[in-house]
Parts: sequence; structure tokens; C-alpha cells
Amino acid sequence: MQKPTLVRVAVMLLLSSSLASRAGAATPLLEGEFLWEPADEVDHVSCLLLVDGGSFEARLDLQNLDASKLVVGLSFDAVQPTSVSRGEDKVSVKESRFVSMSVSVDHVPLVMGNRVANCALGASFTSSTSKGTSALSCKGDDLSLLLNDDQIASVQSALASLKHVKFKVDSDHHKWSISSQCSGTFVP
Repeated sequence: MQKPTLVRVAVMLLLSSSLASRAGAATPLLEGEFLWEPADEVDHVSCLLLVDGGSFEARLDLQNLDASKLVVGLSFDAVQPTSVSRGEDKVSVKESRFVSMSVSVDHVPLVMGNRVANCALGASFTSSTSKGTSALSCKGDDLSLLLNDDQIASVQSALASLKHVKFKVDSDHHKWSISSQCSGTFVP
């Protein structure tokens, strides 16, 4: 058996010290609640990305007045995303199949957490630039099962003036779609 030389002992100590310092210097993963809004539609379109431990949620909120001056609100939530990516500076969340949709008119809930198939919601936030982006794309069947004709007209009226949102419903309310892009700077 060969005796360790002074050089060999020094190299082993240096290696173990280097490994120990790397293990103790782990950088924390990005975590928190990040809200952003497009600068040209503040208070009408807002995006939220919530990261808490192993829990992730992306949310898009749309709010505007309809032709009757009633407040119409739509919320889309991805509470069980299909993919997540998180580092020390950026977090991304995407749900590519089912998104929950809620609708309210004049702060009265009409639809609460209805799962919409064929719906995707993705969001990402970068802390070094304090910027976030999100995108929503949904296509649904028979909106008349969720809302009556007056409520559908109210939602159409409220969303028509939002340039970051495209909402379409066919004449018999059997097919509908909504898409939205939301990019902005962190709102503390």
C-alpha cells in the first residue's frame, strides 16, 4: 500500500474543499407572485404567475366595461400546468389542454372555474428584466350552455375594445374562441 504524499493529500483537501463550497453555494430558484400588465391596457388586462415551492399557477384576467357600463370580467387559470421550467432568474408555466374559465358581470359570478378543453395558457417571468409575457388560446363548443344571449353580448361588447384580446362567437353561439397576448413590466 502506497503512503499518501504531501502533494496527494493537498490535492485531496483542495478537491473536497471545492466540492463542499459548491454544494453550500446553491443558488435559490425564482419564487413568488409576479403580476404584470400591458402598459397600454393597465387595469383591463393583467397577468399573474404564482410560484410557491412546488406549486405553480398562471392566470390571465380581462376586465372592461360593456356597452351598458357594466364591469365584465373573465379569468383564465392554469392551476395544474402540463410543463414548468424554473431557474434562478426565469420561470415558465404552460398548460396546453385544459384551462379553468370564470366569467362575471358587474362583479356577479356567472361561471366559476369551468374547465375548458382545447385551451392553452402559458406565462413566463424574468426577474433580471422584471418583464413577463403570457399567451392564451382557447376554442370552445356551445357557449350558450354557460351564458345566455344577453351575457354573451355583454362579454363581446366589453372585450371588443381591448386590442390585446380577440374574442369570436358564431351567430348561434355554438363555436367560440378567445386569444390574448400579455406582455409587460412587473407591477409591485
